[in-house]
Amino acid sequence: YELSGDYQGPFTTPVLFDKKLNRIVNNESTEILRMLNVDFNDHAKNAVLNLYPEDKEAELTKLNETSIYPKINNGVYRSGFARSQSAYETAVNEVFETLEEMEHRLSNQ
Repeated sequence: YELSGDYQGPFTTPVLFDKKLNRIVNNESTEILRMLNVDFNDHAKNAVLNLYPEDKEAELTKLNETSIYPKINNGVYRSGFARSQSAYETAVNEVFETLEEMEHRLSNQ
């Protein structure tokens, strides 16, 4: 990618890209969610919508650290880079089990 300069690491998504500065601002999904929830309210059609309420921050942080990041986000990478069928199946099963847990959790809210 032409804007990456001499960067040799992996390219990942999601990514928050600054079109004016022509550079990536952040690629960490939780941080991007927090930024979009607060820092862009001046540009939002519905600025009162709060996708990351302060009273849920500890719960959401824990959920991200214990399930979303290690089992879903990283699980996708582990399945994609698995060196054996067994490692692949373990990672894929964990991803889908955790997605089921998240679906159940969200359906009850």
